[in-house]
Amino acid sequence: MSKIGEKIRVRRKNLGLSQERLAERLHVSRQTISSWENGKSSIKFENARPLSTELEIPLDEF
Repeated sequence: MSKIGEKIRVRRKNLGLSQERLAERLHVSRQTISSWENGKSSIKFENARPLSTELEIPLDEF
């Protein structure tokens, strides 16, 4: 798991969000969230800002 992926997973869980709920909010699939958390894919530019907002993580950490 990547550092970013771990940060996403921990923050998501701390906020009480499932992968599915976060995916709905970001208009991506649950599998996309899983791939980010497991370091299997990188976060696309267009998803970075909404993800940052949802998880309250500074954008520059992505």
